[in-house]
Amino acid sequence: MVKNYRNSVKQLSKTWANFIEPVTPHQAVRQQNLRLLASVCLFSSLLSAFMVMGSILIVSINPLVGPVLYILIPLSLLTFCAYVLIRYGYPQVAVILLSIYITLMLYITAIGANRPTPFYYLLISVILLSLAFSRTTVALITLLQIIGLFIFVSVGKQFTFVQIFLGPALFLTFMTMALMLFWRFIESQEALRREQLTRSETYLRSVMDNIPDHIYIKDLNHRFVMVNRSALRWHRFESEEEMIGKIDSELPPPLSLTDLAQFRQEEDEILATGKALINKDYVSPRASVRSGYMLVTKVPLRDNQGNIIGLVGINRDITELKNTEAQLREREQTLQHIIDNMPVLFDAFDEQNNVVFWNRECERVTGYTAAEIVGRPDALSLLYPSPDYLQTAITTSNKLNKFYRDLEWELTCKDGSKRIIAWANVSQQAPIPGWDSWCIGVDVTDRKQMESETIQFALQNERLYLIGEFVRAVSHDFRTALSNIQNSNYFIRRGLSEGDTRRVPERLDRIEENITRLVRQIDNLQAMAALQTIEPVLTDLNRILRLSIAEQENRLEKRALKVDFTLSEHIPLIGVDPDHIQQALHNLIDNAINHSPDGGLLILRSHNDARYVYIEIGDQGGGISEDKLPYIFDLFYRTDEARSLHKGGIGLGLSMVKMIAEAHSGTVKVHSVAGEGTTFTLALPIQQA
Repeated sequence: MVKNYRNSVKQLSKTWANFIEPVTPHQAVRQQNLRLLASVCLFSSLLSAFMVMGSILIVSINPLVGPVLYILIPLSLLTFCAYVLIRYGYPQVAVILLSIYITLMLYITAIGANRPTPFYYLLISVILLSLAFSRTTVALITLLQIIGLFIFVSVGKQFTFVQIFLGPALFLTFMTMALMLFWRFIESQEALRREQLTRSETYLRSVMDNIPDHIYIKDLNHRFVMVNRSALRWHRFESEEEMIGKIDSELPPPLSLTDLAQFRQEEDEILATGKALINKDYVSPRASVRSGYMLVTKVPLRDNQGNIIGLVGINRDITELKNTEAQLREREQTLQHIIDNMPVLFDAFDEQNNVVFWNRECERVTGYTAAEIVGRPDALSLLYPSPDYLQTAITTSNKLNKFYRDLEWELTCKDGSKRIIAWANVSQQAPIPGWDSWCIGVDVTDRKQMESETIQFALQNERLYLIGEFVRAVSHDFRTALSNIQNSNYFIRRGLSEGDTRRVPERLDRIEENITRLVRQIDNLQAMAALQTIEPVLTDLNRILRLSIAEQENRLEKRALKVDFTLSEHIPLIGVDPDHIQQALHNLIDNAINHSPDGGLLILRSHNDARYVYIEIGDQGGGISEDKLPYIFDLFYRTDEARSLHKGGIGLGLSMVKMIAEAHSGTVKVHSVAGEGTTFTLALPIQQA
């Protein structure tokens, strides 16, 4: 009987708590205030409703009770409306309505009683306001109420100023101040509690993340709301956000329907009954990817009211404990069987680099049996006949502290054939008693051959592409030049036939320009073909630079271009192929002329240091934009297609300069500033001399 009574009281309390809980969650103190307001309003509404029903029954007997209904019915409706407003997030509106109603009732009561005592109860409205508004707002409203009392006194003349000031006004002032101090104390305590709670949460999180067990929290819908690092790693997640909100069926690797049903049934029972699941061990449903045995504990998670809001789970990997004895008994036999039959090479060495283990795959790949290799001091010399190569292999392994992966070495088989083996050695991290080191190797000979064939095929395609681009560019450039010559020839003939020779010199100049252009392209092609045969002789680069600029004298005069020579007379003679170097300088000077404005300045400099001789050729043209600089030495690349069709060519000039420089073990670099000009620096090594 007592137990049933307690259960009924507990159920009634839980129902009442559900009725007064705000729909929208708030900060802790505010949440508690709203619960208190909702309780007061709901209780007042129910009490008023019962009083209304009682008054209706009594009014038939005693009509004097009738006027009471005019107070109780509005009070019941108003308090119920306030309760609804508070639950759904409008407590300020509810409190204002209640305060207005209370104030009106108190004023009416004071007038009817002809004494100011009811005004003392204005404190009720102040208390209600303090539950929903800030301290400043409450103080302001209290001040307005006191001012309202004085206005009432001055207008009504029913009470004296002294009665109101020394009575309700002074009482309201002091009680409001006390109430403000009280709420300030409550808020400071709440702030301290929040700080302590945050510190506790930080400590708790630190402990959770450093525990090797898998710890997690689920809500009533079986979704994860918190997990520790161990659980994240076990499920292969990088961050908690990836796992939060998921259920077991959404986690990798997938679970079977049977396992999912078992998990759901166990957790539903915990959430429904509150009965914990303690230290249940079973085979992990993810044993194919993770540990085979887990020790699981799941307990209900409750809120401050004792309601179950989820569960806390702790999974401990006990696979090692379960399997230790079996592994110790079977370890040697299983390891021997696996190593002997695995489709990779497996060998082991002692401290003197003698082979102590040689599996069947080693025998198949090399042709040497274990009897021919194991224990033989010169076994490695059979596999690596070159002493230097063998010493390099041993030195490299020792330098890497016998820890490496995919280290490729070419060994010699018994039949004399060569095989490339990619070795991995993790013996320092996973030592095996009795072995100084052990290695696993994969025969990658066929893969390497396929890669080589693939590369050759790609190179062949690249060659075909370059040939196609070359033919297209050359044919287009030659066709353009020949078309210009043909057109000029036609106009010359027509002008001569008509006796008009005014534009003949201009047409002849155009023919000469296009012939020069064709000759220049042919020279580039011949120079490219001759790059395979470099015949270095001691050469004065200043002399070649002067010859190259002299070849451009006519073009310089037509464009009114000036040349600034700054040539060092101390540069040494170096061993280069003069024809190729002259071609490179010709191309750089030609490029500078093409990009210089009429009347501009060309800059030619030479100097040297201990290792290189430097030739600098610059212009004061428009420069080259940064996005084009990385490509200017590429074959067939032209920075300005429209300009090149008229003046430049097929994009071989600068490519030829780079090829000639590299053929002489030199370099060519470019520095350009948009709007200021471009400078090319050709560096040739003095060691060639």
